[in-house]
Amino acid sequence: VKLYLKLSHAKKDYEAVHKVLMESKDIEDFPMLYQAKQAVKQLSGISGMMHDMCFNLCIGFTGQFVHLESCPICGSSLYDQLILMQSSGKKKVTHKQFLTVPIS
Repeated sequence: VKLYLKLSHAKKDYEAVHKVLMESKDIEDFPMLYQAKQAVKQLSGISGMMHDMCFNLCIGFTGQFVHLESCPICGSSLYDQLILMQSSGKKKVTHKQFLTVPIS
């Protein structure tokens, strides 16, 4: 948990450290990133919520915009069009997301 909290690019850095440590013969068990995140949630009682946002950062697709599939300001699609086309419209992957952490 301390390692996860200290890393500036947590996902990438933690997974790299995990790989190195698991290759070491001195360490038999080291938690995966998901396990570290769950421990942080459990210990702090705080968990974040991911929200979709415009590719150009105009809006977050929350509240009145939650059901839109394109930005009302710039017209940018919510979904990555290349992935959408390659999957014949079945896989909807958003361009960007942001995290909110409710504190009360």
